[in-house]
Amino acid sequence: MSDLRTITPSKQNEKYYCREASLLYSDDKGTVFKGDIDKSWVYYCANTVFSIQNGIPQTGTAYRRLSQAAVESAKQNDDGTWSVSAENALIYFDKDNVSKSENKTQTLAYANSRYPDEKGGNFSVGTDLGNNGKLTLKPATGIKLSKAVDVATEDSRSVSFEFIITNKTDGNDSKDYDAMLKHADGSTDEVVVSFENGKDTVSLKADETIYIKGMTDGTKYTVEEIPNDKYVVDNINGDSEATSAEITVERCKLSEVSFVNTKQTDPTEPTDPTDPTEPTEPTTPTVPTNPTIPTNPSNPKNDDTITVICKTSDGKAPDTPKTGDERSVMIPLAALLLSGAVLLGVSVYKRRKKMKK
Repeated sequence: MSDLRTITPSKQNEKYYCREASLLYSDDKGTVFKGDIDKSWVYYCANTVFSIQNGIPQTGTAYRRLSQAAVESAKQNDDGTWSVSAENALIYFDKDNVSKSENKTQTLAYANSRYPDEKGGNFSVGTDLGNNGKLTLKPATGIKLSKAVDVATEDSRSVSFEFIITNKTDGNDSKDYDAMLKHADGSTDEVVVSFENGKDTVSLKADETIYIKGMTDGTKYTVEEIPNDKYVVDNINGDSEATSAEITVERCKLSEVSFVNTKQTDPTEPTDPTDPTEPTEPTTPTVPTNPTIPTNPSNPKNDDTITVICKTSDGKAPDTPKTGDERSVMIPLAALLLSGAVLLGVSVYKRRKKMKK
């Protein structure tokens, strides 16, 4: 059975080569060949490499060995170098042949043999499986566990997140399960998840996924993340309230569990307290001035209030009596009594004079 396919990028970001005109090189390091071609036919051409790194298309140059036919078609330049035209730059594929230890179907004695197809000036790669028969693909039964961070950075991709997977159906599960670990750049590794007493711990970084296969359908599992110093769980399968995931494995299906984390914010450092200012020196108190002597007020109409102004013999107002000074109070009191006695004496004198008449 043969399978002829068009080259397309894969999830593993494999590199693909464009057929193009090239100089002849003596090694895969890019050393330009000059001189006479020997019959070993081990020469190389330069190819443009197309790849995807971290989601960004990249181009580069790689040096691949040419087929004998391509070397024979090379033409020498004036400076002694050799050139191979684009239509003749066929890459050497013989090294990709894999011999079969047995050939029960009496077909090709090798597998994975690649060959170029020159028809129509197009460059295609064909693959012989090397055997006739039935090709069967059996879907996996197990768990697909993914880790993501709300804002993925180089820092988050360097942090390992630990998960505990617990078999709730069989607490004695101590099996080894084949798994595939897919990294953030699309590359993959074959790994083994080994349970012991119904549990195992797996480690993932941001944008990584592990596919655990070979599990028994109907088995119940819980998946929980071990707390991380820098990141906290934002949601599990879209549920922001969940603290773990509970799943039941279904036949020929990978039950999906997705953990999304967010980075913890650093607490704000308290500001230093402000130093107290030095107290202000008190100012010297102002000496009070002598009180102003009031002028004689006019006696208002229909007002029984009598204002008594006392003056000394020199016509000056007496000093204001001090609080608690009883002697100063007695002077106006004596003056009042004296005035009363004079008025009483005048009144008695006038009455007697009237009586004599």
